[in-house]
Amino acid sequence: MCLDGSGGSGACVCDGGWKGRYCDQECPGGFANPCHGHGTCALQSDQQGADGAAAVCTCEGVFYGPACDMIADEPLGQCHHYTLDGTLYPEMTPG
Repeated sequence: MCLDGSGGSGACVCDGGWKGRYCDQECPGGFANPCHGHGTCALQSDQQGADGAAAVCTCEGVFYGPACDMIADEPLGQCHHYTLDGTLYPEMTPG
């Protein structure tokens, strides 16, 4: 919700699953289940969005992908290398 009016600051306080200066960037996975419950949603300023940023997920554990909705096949503890769009670099991943 954005605080406006003559006494408001114009600042926005976003509901869960929404990010951005105007709360207009929905987290991957949807506002009801950001990052599919397997990561943290935050703004990344080098992505495209209305205010120069976009909501992106940082995935936890074996989960990966833009919305943390994919599970790695390799055992826990192995290092995986992914691009920003969630694509796996197989030549850099052990196993």
